[in-house]
Amino acid sequence: MAVILCFWPGWTASPEFPCLSSKRSWKVKSKGSENGLDSAVKMFILDRRIAGCTTATIEAYKSQLTPLVRWVEGRKLALVSLREEHVREFLLFRQQVSQATLHAATVRLKTFFKWCAEQGLCHDLAARIRKPKQETKVINALSIEEVRSMLALCKSNGYVGRRDEAFVRFLLDTGLRVSEALDLTTDRLHLDAGRALVNGKGQKQRYVFFGPKTTRALLRYFAARDKKRLCSSVVFVNHDGTPMNRRHACQTITRLGRRANIRDKRCSPHTLRHSSALLFLRRGGDSLSLQRLLGHTTLSMTNRYLGSVSLDDLENEHRKASPGDAV
Repeated sequence: MAVILCFWPGWTASPEFPCLSSKRSWKVKSKGSENGLDSAVKMFILDRRIAGCTTATIEAYKSQLTPLVRWVEGRKLALVSLREEHVREFLLFRQQVSQATLHAATVRLKTFFKWCAEQGLCHDLAARIRKPKQETKVINALSIEEVRSMLALCKSNGYVGRRDEAFVRFLLDTGLRVSEALDLTTDRLHLDAGRALVNGKGQKQRYVFFGPKTTRALLRYFAARDKKRLCSSVVFVNHDGTPMNRRHACQTITRLGRRANIRDKRCSPHTLRHSSALLFLRRGGDSLSLQRLLGHTTLSMTNRYLGSVSLDDLENEHRKASPGDAV
């Protein structure tokens, strides 16, 4: 893919740079695509990387823009011929997957086409498209007994068992996103203080905390890691010293859940994040503190967990703080 950015009006075309002209516009060419959209997506992803977006954010853009490229190619359209109705048709196509996919696609496409308009590639085709409502799903968190069953499977499996025990406890205790836990480096993990400095969404740093049980699990894991002489700046690594990736982490939690005979709930790193939030609230934590610990930008995001508190939880809380008993 050859891309030339023309910013200065003094430039003129030359044999060395044939696409340079006096116009302030992008000239995008791609041998692999004739519709121009594939090239625009690649340049957009590069722009996001330069802007400092996290790996998870980049993958989220790819997961929605790649289907768009395929959809446009299948209809033999070009970027310059795309219209708002085409974008709406594509979103209807994505809604067939799920309402959550539709919401994610709308958010990513609005950002992408706004960027395209700023670069002079096309009009902002998604400017008038509203973001659809998100589904409010019941959070199916893991119980304490279920987590204990998963941890019990990690005690007799050598290095991998030590690592998996530390990984499960760390996710549950901190409530981290899986990408945040996998990106964590040893210099930002403070075992003596029981805290870690993590990079969250938007490159926003925050401290998270963990208790003595998690600290001991981490110490056992690092002892097993040192025994295998695995050198890495990343905290959680495979048996060969390579960093754990998202796919492997998800497979690890899913496998533990299946072996623990947890059938009615989805076992994943994100389920542990949900479970962490609910346990924090059930054990007396407040929603404002939880918001900061989870790295949520708004309290409305955190309040989703309040809606998942069970009837028994509400009954117990009312029994402890009954207004009627105060008079």
